[in-house]
Amino acid sequence: PSGIVAGFALGELGLDLAVAPSTVAPGTLGLFVALSEGVESTTAPCMQLLCGYSRDGTFQSRDEGDKTVGFALAGCETAVFYDRQLMSALDALQLAAETKGEGGSCGLAGHVLVQDSETGEVDIYVDTDNTDFKRYYVPAMMNTHDGVEEVNDEEEEAEISVQNLGQFCNDLAWSYDNPPESKEEYESLSLEKNAIQLVWRLEFDEESNCLVPTWPVSVLADDMQFKNADVFMELGTRYGWNYWQATVDMEGLSL
Repeated sequence: PSGIVAGFALGELGLDLAVAPSTVAPGTLGLFVALSEGVESTTAPCMQLLCGYSRDGTFQSRDEGDKTVGFALAGCETAVFYDRQLMSALDALQLAAETKGEGGSCGLAGHVLVQDSETGEVDIYVDTDNTDFKRYYVPAMMNTHDGVEEVNDEEEEAEISVQNLGQFCNDLAWSYDNPPESKEEYESLSLEKNAIQLVWRLEFDEESNCLVPTWPVSVLADDMQFKNADVFMELGTRYGWNYWQATVDMEGLSL
């Protein structure tokens, strides 16, 4: 693409990542990928780590824009990174309980663990009653219509790096000019067009005896074969039907 702002080589994958003006979201930046020089084709597996979403950021008690990520796991099989390994949330909880947890137990910040009295199986639910929990991760940089806007209060200027490229992914399933007419259509388009999903990194907090979120990273949502040696392809990530409906409602109110 023209106007590349930053670029990074993923040598072990044979891929180059670039941040440049988006082809689907005018006025914002997007994340692009192409084969590295001399590479004819490469295949990367599902859940392959590509880059960080944003290494620097703050947790807030409310959503603050389209790049904010809520720490709300869908269930015990949701993938997370813990102790530098990719595993299910339940496996991470069990590992933490066995190796670090007080009394062989471990909780999950912002969530409730419920064990079935008959089967003993554990499930995970978002703790909606805990309104004090700062669930929303706000990146140190945000992708705006004016390019990149810093939103943190750090003294050092934030720079684009491989640790914060993920926040430049746009949702390729949505178009204001021709939006999906239903949630089902949106979900179908998202599966087809959005190659990236977010996975939380967790660490054990001794004070609360819980696993707590640190920052999200961007991984491939499915096995992918790359053959685009000469043309950069824009990567997308799912924002969710509810997000877009809220955006449309807000725009309607502002008219």
